[in-house]
Amino acid sequence: MPMTIALRAMIAAAAIAVPALLAGSSWAASVPTPTITEKPAELSSERTPTFRFNTDDDKLKFKCSVDQENAKDCESPYTTGSLDDGPHTFSVVAVDAADTSDQATYDWTIDATAPQASISSGPPAHSGSRSASFEFGSNESGSTFECALDDGDFSACVSLQAYGGLDDGAHSFKLRAIDLAGNTSDTETYSWTIDAVPPTVTITSGPVTSSSSSASFTFTSADAEATFFCALDGGAFASCTSPQDYAGLVDGAHTFTVEAADAKGKTGAPASYSWTISSIVIAVEDTTPPQVVSALHARVKYRDALLSWRVPADEDFDHVTVWRVTGNGSRWVPVYTGAGTTYDDKSVNNGLDQRYRVVAFDHAGNASPAVLASARASALLLSPNRGARLRVSPSRLSSLSSHPVLIWTQIRGARFYNVQLFKGSRKILSRWPKSSRLSLPVRWTYEKHHYTLSRGGYRWYVWPALGARYGALEGQSSFRVG
Repeated sequence: MPMTIALRAMIAAAAIAVPALLAGSSWAASVPTPTITEKPAELSSERTPTFRFNTDDDKLKFKCSVDQENAKDCESPYTTGSLDDGPHTFSVVAVDAADTSDQATYDWTIDATAPQASISSGPPAHSGSRSASFEFGSNESGSTFECALDDGDFSACVSLQAYGGLDDGAHSFKLRAIDLAGNTSDTETYSWTIDAVPPTVTITSGPVTSSSSSASFTFTSADAEATFFCALDGGAFASCTSPQDYAGLVDGAHTFTVEAADAKGKTGAPASYSWTISSIVIAVEDTTPPQVVSALHARVKYRDALLSWRVPADEDFDHVTVWRVTGNGSRWVPVYTGAGTTYDDKSVNNGLDQRYRVVAFDHAGNASPAVLASARASALLLSPNRGARLRVSPSRLSSLSSHPVLIWTQIRGARFYNVQLFKGSRKILSRWPKSSRLSLPVRWTYEKHHYTLSRGGYRWYVWPALGARYGALEGQSSFRVG
């Protein structure tokens, strides 16, 4: 009898221990959380996106929910109903007969509304210029643009878009905006007609009454593409360039005539210069040039460069002439002639280098050496300095206590700015700060690609947002990370 009682006690103890052992074992696992393997972009224009998801256990079932709605049975792939613009959340859980997994969620934003492009300025409806420029914008910040001229194809463009060398006749400029979600606006069209005004020509120097049998003339036109045709004493016009020289001239009155033609062959009114040669006159020719201008300085502002200088003290000083060349161009264009000490250039393109040369002339037409000044494309971009080297070790990038900061000049009236960063020819970052500075991140994602502030050369650009449109480029600059 005692042996029977002991045996029953052992069996009862074993019955209690087995469930306890099972409850503490490693194979009594909970339902695994699903993995979302396919989803829309964080900013998407798709109103009915599709999601794919799975778990390691193919026997489990799923329940899906969008925007906190009641979860319902679903299968992968799962396509939502039509959703409105704005932020959304997708959730999925795995279930078996007895338990439910943790939620797997994904947040994204839908923007399926096309932006509105607008053209804010262009040439007059009836224009006398063969050039045209357009300013434009979009009601959505961060939009990019595509432009087309007449029957040409659309291609990427930025405001201010310029064209030159256009034919007489009707023209049309077309614009469309593409927002960050990839939505494309309706096409905006601007139409105008060109009846080009022929270029004028100005003779800037010539001989005075003298006994010299030689003569030299300089001349220019406001049309940078103009070509010239010269004639002497009523002879036939022939192609010429400035300066135009003549020799072996006889005593008496002479007349030099020059006319300018545009790229399409239209010629404007000719300019003439008359003088007299007399070998009887004995005079000492003044060939001494005046001194150069001094204290030449260029103060750069947004779309404006103010040049100032001091004229030479020569008694026979007459005037100065200021020439300008833009960007990588090689043709110097005169922009000012007079006896003043300042010139305010209100047609500056801050996105390109502007170079100026100032020459002093005396009453005899002798010219001093040129004095140079410049308005750099980076003048309004304050830090880092153009071509600066940021000595940052890539191995320390992840532990930086402060990041490189881009700083530029505050533009009056700017609501915010668009800052774009390129490495080589590839755009790797675009931001829209409200102040005139941007702290560069060490790592970031742009256009679904991951980037790191690594060794190499970088170029950055800044545009101000003025009212409902972007203004002209404030400037561009470069730096290196080493």
